[in-house]
Amino acid sequence: MKQTPYQTPINKTSIPGVIVKKWKQELLTHNKKMPSDIRSLGDNQKLKWLINSEHGSVHDLWEAFTTDRDLLPRYLMNPKKQALSYLLGFHLPNIARFQMVFERLSERYMWRDFWKSIKSAPTFIDFGCGSGAMSISWLSAIYRAGYKGPTHLSLFDHQAALLDMARRNIDALPFQTTIRSGKVDLTKAISYVDKNLNKIEGVTNISLGYIWNEISNNHRAQHKLIELLGKLESKETILWIFEPANQNQSRKAMELRDQLISMGYELAYPCSHSSQCPMLERSRDWCYSEGHWQRPIEIELLDKRLKLDRSKLRTTAMILMSPKVKAKLADLKRNSDQIIVGKPLKELKSNLPKKLRARLKEKKKFDYLLCGPKGISKVTPIHPEKSCMSRGEVLDFE
Repeated sequence: MKQTPYQTPINKTSIPGVIVKKWKQELLTHNKKMPSDIRSLGDNQKLKWLINSEHGSVHDLWEAFTTDRDLLPRYLMNPKKQALSYLLGFHLPNIARFQMVFERLSERYMWRDFWKSIKSAPTFIDFGCGSGAMSISWLSAIYRAGYKGPTHLSLFDHQAALLDMARRNIDALPFQTTIRSGKVDLTKAISYVDKNLNKIEGVTNISLGYIWNEISNNHRAQHKLIELLGKLESKETILWIFEPANQNQSRKAMELRDQLISMGYELAYPCSHSSQCPMLERSRDWCYSEGHWQRPIEIELLDKRLKLDRSKLRTTAMILMSPKVKAKLADLKRNSDQIIVGKPLKELKSNLPKKLRARLKEKKKFDYLLCGPKGISKVTPIHPEKSCMSRGEVLDFE
């Protein structure tokens, strides 16, 4: 078993201020139930009132999204109520998750050079767009990476309240983009894109943000989606797949990953290889990423009311690319053989019982689980108490 002194500072993902500002402005438009004495206060006080009054619905929505969407409470079936809860609790964290993954792609490839080199306007097709978090993340990321041309967005959602919100959120930001949107269910959205494939030029980005688990029992939608992705494999295509980081939904995403590989796609993230996933061999294993982000004060207040610590975000992210995109990135690859996929409880966490923490400290070592071209392996840091590596990061031996 290898040992390494590897240590890296905790890198925190930071959302651009203009996006946070627009998020606050959109929240403040939902003031119909705000008492008159609160409406006379400043924006910060209004936001605090909104967080205090809506944190319960955010919690209920979070439970349904991460376990079973059929458990969604009746009151959250109101489209406007659900849209507000989603905006408050999930919009910024999902932007941070996407941004974290985009930044890590730059550790594996000269990712920014790739976006700078694109000449034709890229397209981002956002299935189940929600508040527009995935689209906003992508736009922000590629323009910050150096892309300077126009872009095209296609937004699809079955809820008009969310679709309208997404358009407002994107329209208010300084991006050079044209937007098409459709209030349709996922099956119809897939059919529409399929019929218009010949009109799409340049790099096509398909966003599947928390979609695969949503259609887990809709075999018709799954079949049509796989059929569409099969047709896109021969074009310049990037797939952005995000799912909750729990065991059941992560493993479904891992199975989807293997299916897409068998269709010809290559892995860009998190894996450093495009072989079948070795973590599927044992039912107790699942793959997800984690990373820290700089939470706005309002999110910190919401987390306090929710009794959650979301300073570290988790997500199951699978980013795949077609052979044509892979060919362009072939000469831009960096060393990324070993990816951290596991951190056993032997790590010295402050929330462990004191007796267990003391016993582990005596051992002064623990293992990280790594995934690479040769499968799963372990590494033992020489200074575990100083180690701060996260799942999804690249490990380079010194």
